[in-house]
Amino acid sequence: MKKILVITEKPSVAEDIAKVLGAKRKGDVFENEKFVITFALGHLVTLSEPEDYDKRYKFWNLKDLPIIPEEFKLKPIKEVKDRFLFIKKLLKSKDFEFVVNACDAGREGELIFRFIYTLSGSKLPIKRLWLNALTPEEIKKGFDNLRDGEELEPLSQSAWARAESDWLIGINATRAFTRKEGLLFSLGRVQTPTLAIVVNREKEILSFKPKKFFELFLDFNKNSFDYRGKWFKGKEERIFDKKLLEEILKKIEGKDGAVETVLKRKNKVLPPLLFDLTELQREANRRFGYSAQRTLKIAQSLYERHKLITYPRTDSRYLPSSMKKEVKKTLKKISSFNRELKEFIKEIEKVGIKFTKRIINDAKVTDHFAIIPTGRLTSNLSKEENNIFDLVVKRFIAVFYPEAEFLNIKIITDVNGEKFKTDSKFLISPGWMKVYGFKEESIPSVPVKKGDVVKIVDKEIKEGETKPPPRYTDATLLSAMEGAGKLVEDEDLRELLKEKGLGTPATRASIIERLIEVGYLERVGKQLKPLPKGMKLIESLEKIPLTELLSPELTGEWEKKLREIERKEFEYEKFMAEIEELTTEVVEKIKEREGKRIKEEIYEDIGTCPICGGRVIDGEKSYFCENWRKGKCKFIVPKKMMGRKITREEIVELMKNKKTPLLAGFWSKNRRRFSAYLEIKNGKVELTFPEDKVIPGEPLGECPNCKGKVIETERRYRCEDESCDFSLSKNILGHKLTREEVKILLSGKKTDKILFYSKGKRFFARLSLENGKLKFHFEEKNSGKGNSKKSRNIRRK
Repeated sequence: MKKILVITEKPSVAEDIAKVLGAKRKGDVFENEKFVITFALGHLVTLSEPEDYDKRYKFWNLKDLPIIPEEFKLKPIKEVKDRFLFIKKLLKSKDFEFVVNACDAGREGELIFRFIYTLSGSKLPIKRLWLNALTPEEIKKGFDNLRDGEELEPLSQSAWARAESDWLIGINATRAFTRKEGLLFSLGRVQTPTLAIVVNREKEILSFKPKKFFELFLDFNKNSFDYRGKWFKGKEERIFDKKLLEEILKKIEGKDGAVETVLKRKNKVLPPLLFDLTELQREANRRFGYSAQRTLKIAQSLYERHKLITYPRTDSRYLPSSMKKEVKKTLKKISSFNRELKEFIKEIEKVGIKFTKRIINDAKVTDHFAIIPTGRLTSNLSKEENNIFDLVVKRFIAVFYPEAEFLNIKIITDVNGEKFKTDSKFLISPGWMKVYGFKEESIPSVPVKKGDVVKIVDKEIKEGETKPPPRYTDATLLSAMEGAGKLVEDEDLRELLKEKGLGTPATRASIIERLIEVGYLERVGKQLKPLPKGMKLIESLEKIPLTELLSPELTGEWEKKLREIERKEFEYEKFMAEIEELTTEVVEKIKEREGKRIKEEIYEDIGTCPICGGRVIDGEKSYFCENWRKGKCKFIVPKKMMGRKITREEIVELMKNKKTPLLAGFWSKNRRRFSAYLEIKNGKVELTFPEDKVIPGEPLGECPNCKGKVIETERRYRCEDESCDFSLSKNILGHKLTREEVKILLSGKKTDKILFYSKGKRFFARLSLENGKLKFHFEEKNSGKGNSKKSRNIRRK
């Protein structure tokens, strides 16, 4: 009897499936009488490189562009080729009835499987396992409802189209621009318009000229009731000419105010929608400062390793109607193990769980539904995992609560024809905000009514300055990508625009990281700041002009067509014909570009080399002497050294004095901060340290390396012979090493147990010296059953 072959994207998923199907591990597969389960390691196969089609393409020549293969070829990725050959052998075997594609249920997972399957030459029929969670229940349900491979063919075509279009534009635009500019550039269908969004914001910031403005405030009083009013006229509240406000003050001098309006209005704030990946990344960035990539990694761990949340790489914020029973079960499970949230869930159940269209909406469920908890018990979560899980669980509960209700109180006071407004806002019914710790606010009495006369008790003209728009963060850039360049805060409006977003929830994080990796952007705290190379690239593309590569709207249209291919609403062939035409147009425009090359604009001369007298260049990633590339000079300083950014001003100081002032903020390999100098010594730039003064006293023992004497300095214990490399830092993982402990180490013995801290966790260990290096010794934990049982009984008592 033939078996069924199952291929997963990752080893951990294969293991989860094997447990449910009752398969045992045999080498690189899990097997029983019915199934053979194996795994990829992410992507095993990729599209071939240009030189795989023709060897002449190994050299980047403008005359060879555009490169448009008649038929795209595949090849194994070198590092994982053995894994591909192993799976290929299985796919070609006659021992199987069919193969189950159990890769991640989405466009990218489909591509991983289809690439492997196509290159293997397999003829096995395909079935598709489509999972929204990796719980045993979901896996069992998935195998009971395997989908036919033909059903997923449109998704496969969309995946191929995405990969091939990115190859065509990325390869051709990158090669053309790099050869034209004499500097390596990376261009892409999605990454370039994303960069343009950030660069255009930076241009707004750089061109912004702050202006002083003035606001007038009056403090009013009636029968011990005080309130403050702000001058306004129509929509105008700020005045840029202070004299105008001073004239208003003269006009109202000695006058009383008259209450013109007292308006009380309630407004409701709907509960938020459930999380999709992009919204989860936004919220994690706002709350914890996590990058989009970091949040994705944490969410993936909660899904794959802990089985605590459903599939995270989703673009849907709704649940299907078939999930109603499951949702009720999940709420009960959470209530049973989380005391903090139990009371909230009780309140929901008391009034009845209401499934509104903002929660259940079959029309808005795509390949996957929103991210929700699976109802499993939390276990051994890191702080970061707990933070993200907490976001998911609380959002899941909050959506079932009623709206939050606010009371807005507005008073308009007239003083001799000039209007002053007072706005106050009070939370009178927390609704869903209760889940996040908000409480009902007490409403102060407002003992004034229309027509009342009020006294002016104080006046103030406040001075301020207009501010430029803020730089993008991961959160706001994700919003702009989702809205195809439009920074939309309203989540319902974002839902309407997301069909045409830049990239997909699964790829946006990697696009941001790619822009940082290639030197176009850098993170400054939470902010994303464009670097000179990124700025110059976009400026150059605008001059050509290459709006096809810069326009978020146009790229959003392509993304929409990829989604339409998935739904059989647009043809793969037509999409690729459009991309080929665009590729040709982009290459021709780059070839025709005239003017100064970016290389000449970026590489700026900043002075004379103090070593050889050549010119020092402020380059893309380093400051270097023009003779360094010729091998005739050793003056080069990376722009980022040991976690610290080196500024141009510091390099100018180095060139002038052959030594910088003491620079703080470097990070050692064991994540310790330290200070050092940049200094020219022995014909090159070196990192040097403040003098480490010797502390007078008896030597601590014999050096294990050279038999010299070990002495104490301000920062360490070292051999008295400076040519010997024996050295022990005084600070080791949060513990200050004492003289007595050093004497024990030098005598060849182990220290007593010491408390250390690493990555926020504490542990005990003993130290010894081995070949002049510190060695940690950990005690094995007592796992005796008797002791465990005894401690449990004590706790029961």
